[in-house]
Amino acid sequence: MRADSSGLTEQKLIRGWPSGTAGVKIRLATARDTPAIAELAPAAGIELTPAMADAIRAGVMGRAHRAGRARGREHGQPGFSRAVAQAFTDQGPDQAFAAASLVLVAEHREHGVVGTVIALPPPNVTEQFMTHAERMNAAAPEVRKLMLVGILGLAKVAVLAVAEAHQGSGLGAALLSRIKKIFFAHGYVFVYGQIRPDRPDLAAFYQRQGFHVQEPDEGLDLWVVFGIPGGIQPDQGERFFVRTRPREG
Repeated sequence: MRADSSGLTEQKLIRGWPSGTAGVKIRLATARDTPAIAELAPAAGIELTPAMADAIRAGVMGRAHRAGRARGREHGQPGFSRAVAQAFTDQGPDQAFAAASLVLVAEHREHGVVGTVIALPPPNVTEQFMTHAERMNAAAPEVRKLMLVGILGLAKVAVLAVAEAHQGSGLGAALLSRIKKIFFAHGYVFVYGQIRPDRPDLAAFYQRQGFHVQEPDEGLDLWVVFGIPGGIQPDQGERFFVRTRPREG
């Protein structure tokens, strides 16, 4: 099975494609969507930060994913990785993180934005890799390589929210499906997120979407995949939901 997003072009990412729900398309977020995203995000227990809002308005969020979906010789993972590396070289790690992040919205033709998903490389993983590099007295090129591994290796679903009037319509599953396909097509190994202790009902939802739901307080070991000591621990009482990229072949 190949981790691919066949038919997903840059234009579809920008203009949108059918969600499976009548009258709703899913597309890359733009500056005009920021107020709606800020209103939806708290339902997932997270506020939209000023830095993230600014990155959406500036068109930085998802820029590398657009590059990966553009037509050309470097279509797919090569184009995506090059765009992240270029952002890192030209503007630093913050811009590289933003370029590798992805914000999608579900837009109803009459009601506007009714859902959103935000997924991004977790900065704490890159920090762990940098600490490892310092302990190993790594040279500058190796430090840069480890930082990029942290950005390009796994993505966290930070926000998945659907307006109350549209819940139960399959939009949450559709948004999550697109996030998985895009990140896996661009070489990511894991897509994961956290279930709050006050929302145990969400475990069944993520299992239906093909995620493995771990036990409360069970961490995510990154050594097996990246060969670098470290892992991620959920907050007390939370549970990780994890999906691994399908094997090719």
